[in-house]
Amino acid sequence: MGKAERTLERRGRKPTADKLSAVEAEKRTGKLVITSKNAIDFSQLISNLIEDSSDKEKNFLSQDVFMKLEAAEQDIAEDKTKDAKESLYALKQKHGL
Repeated sequence: MGKAERTLERRGRKPTADKLSAVEAEKRTGKLVITSKNAIDFSQLISNLIEDSSDKEKNFLSQDVFMKLEAAEQDIAEDKTKDAKESLYALKQKHGL
């Protein structure tokens, strides 16, 4: 009798055939068996991981934008800017436009 069966027995419940077959399959293969009962939890876990990574990416991009804005503000404060018309003219000449 496996740990899952003993735990259920101590609680006064009998394991279902589905639970027993999943437990046995996990013992034989050494890998997690997805059943209809745990598939919903597994699906929610995957959804949460995707949302978390998406949020982290958005936060990273926002942080990058704010860092660039801060650097631009510092350049303006230190008068390290160029005239827009002069810069555009120089770029056109550089690229033959």
